[in-house]
Amino acid sequence: MQVSAYSGRSYRRLKLINDMDFLAIFILDNYQPMPCISEKVKSFHHRKLCWTSNGLLVLILTVVISSFNSCNFWTPDKKQTKIAISKSPKATIKDTTRKLIIGLLPFGDFDTNLLNNEKEEIESFYNVRCIRLAYQSLPESAYNSHRERYIADSLLDYLETVRTSTVNYIVGLTNKDISTKKGKYSDWGIFGMGYMPGDVCVVSTYRLSDESTNQTVLQDRLTKTVLHELGHNFGLDHCSIVGCLMEADDYGDKIDTEGKWFCKKCQDKLSLVAKGLYRQGTDQKKSAE
Repeated sequence: MQVSAYSGRSYRRLKLINDMDFLAIFILDNYQPMPCISEKVKSFHHRKLCWTSNGLLVLILTVVISSFNSCNFWTPDKKQTKIAISKSPKATIKDTTRKLIIGLLPFGDFDTNLLNNEKEEIESFYNVRCIRLAYQSLPESAYNSHRERYIADSLLDYLETVRTSTVNYIVGLTNKDISTKKGKYSDWGIFGMGYMPGDVCVVSTYRLSDESTNQTVLQDRLTKTVLHELGHNFGLDHCSIVGCLMEADDYGDKIDTEGKWFCKKCQDKLSLVAKGLYRQGTDQKKSAE
């Protein structure tokens, strides 16, 4: 009997089961008892034995076929479905078991709108909790009266003294000019400075804008600088990848082309920092932009 000659009942059942199960049911549905091997056997007893043997044969075939099917030794010719497995998102400080708390400490009359914007940017980028600390006056001990600037190194020392156990990191924000020693220059004006690794950094808007800079550009520059200095606090050094948030910017001419993203190398390192598997080293150093 050809497959095309299957009965309507068998065909309908075929749609509900796979091919191997169908073969077993086909045997049961269409089986005709085999005649006894010897036509000379006419007794009822022998005919009964013959029918019993035929039934056992059908049962054995059915069990064997079903076993093959359940063990997946043979697979019907069906179109396979491809399952796409996406890679895990890149990890940042989000991998920490608890959210870090970063305190924003505004000095003097720092712009409240800029302060609020930085709070949102930091929380969004690093997935940390950010809180506003009370306004404070810039310490006189950090003031360089000869250049009318504040020494960034002294501001970091001051922030260390005011940091309490309620915050993990402090970002000092000021609109006054800040500077540090750089090479042969004893008083080099900078955007910001932070310990690497460490728990304090300071950023100034003084060199991030001029009379032609609008508020949107200033906010973007400030955000990049703050996120960059926090990267140093987390243990990330300067990067040679163009556009990476940690790219070195010694002269301040790359801040507008710098992105708000990490290259793979910095991202992987930050991921290890978040998991507590990486330490930049036991020696703490300062990094300024």
